[in-house]
Amino acid sequence: MMATSKLTTIAQKRNSLDYPKFSRDSTLWMQRKVATLRDPGYLAKTISQEADRSRGGSLIGGVYFFYYEPKLAAKLPYYDTFPLVIILQKYSDGFLGLNMHYLPVMLRAAFMDMLMDFAHFDVKTDAARINASYNILKTTQRLKAFRPCLKRYLVTNMGSKPLLVDPSEWETAMWLPVEQFHKKPKAVVQEDSLNKIY
Repeated sequence: MMATSKLTTIAQKRNSLDYPKFSRDSTLWMQRKVATLRDPGYLAKTISQEADRSRGGSLIGGVYFFYYEPKLAAKLPYYDTFPLVIILQKYSDGFLGLNMHYLPVMLRAAFMDMLMDFAHFDVKTDAARINASYNILKTTQRLKAFRPCLKRYLVTNMGSKPLLVDPSEWETAMWLPVEQFHKKPKAVVQEDSLNKIY
């Protein structure tokens, strides 16, 4: 089945989702965030520094933007240098996460809706996390859209600190077309993602 047919099916199943018209506020929001990431004084040294800065003191379950150059970029068929990642697990040298950019925007929004079932909000610390572990994802049929999104990231290959996206900005972040794929066009990458899901 062609990607366009798959997207049509997704759209029919999720007909309550309308592609939002990006407001001036949304555009300014993105410009402000990206400008922060490009500030030389904001570059990453260790992932633990960002864990200390972020609300709740933990990267796991947070939603982040950052610049990234994969270690094996020359061998990869394609990659995203400005991922939007939900972090699932932290390692000594990096983390495992879901790069939502690998999904077409309609499916991305639908998948995020499903992940919200696992969101935890802490009123005391004003922190919000998505508590969906890898084990939950791989054993839950309705969450199979995670497959093409699952990526391992190394701190040494990050071009910026991970920038925490506030819960009030999650929806805006999911809809913004800011992915930066290399080697293949976005349409080809996302068609490949659909083939891994269905």
